[in-house]
Amino acid sequence: GLLWAFYTQQTSATVTVWQTWTGFILLATLVAATMTDLARHRIPNYITYPAVGWLLSMGMMQVSLKAFGTVSDATGTALSAGATKWMALLGAPAIADQWTGLGACFVLMFFIFMNAGGGGGDVKIAAVLGAGLGPTLGLTAIVAAHIAAGAFALA
Repeated sequence: GLLWAFYTQQTSATVTVWQTWTGFILLATLVAATMTDLARHRIPNYITYPAVGWLLSMGMMQVSLKAFGTVSDATGTALSAGATKWMALLGAPAIADQWTGLGACFVLMFFIFMNAGGGGGDVKIAAVLGAGLGPTLGLTAIVAAHIAAGAFALA
């Protein structure tokens, strides 16, 4: 994942979340969840729980980089060049955004699960999206997925 993130950042002028280690973990989790959901109609815990752990560890690594990768000079305090490079490779949202996104996406999908049906795996995958994308993009992804599913069902 780290090599993939490094390669894609070197070959592109702009960096998106999908070109980071966090994006790689999200993409791998979503592909694995899709495959098992299509085959068995369930998303097992051994896919979602490690993904949340990895994503939150990315956020903690960024906190450590900010704490230990700062340098002070005459212009003030800034991140070192190495810390800046690693933060771009990790690509995780701020740890507070990760927890907020995890909680918001989990609560929204749990509400939908309790009132409209669905599966418990959908709730856990929403938490993974929230931890990887943060609250704004995570909730946007859930709303977009429901709109796309509704359009597909109508068609």
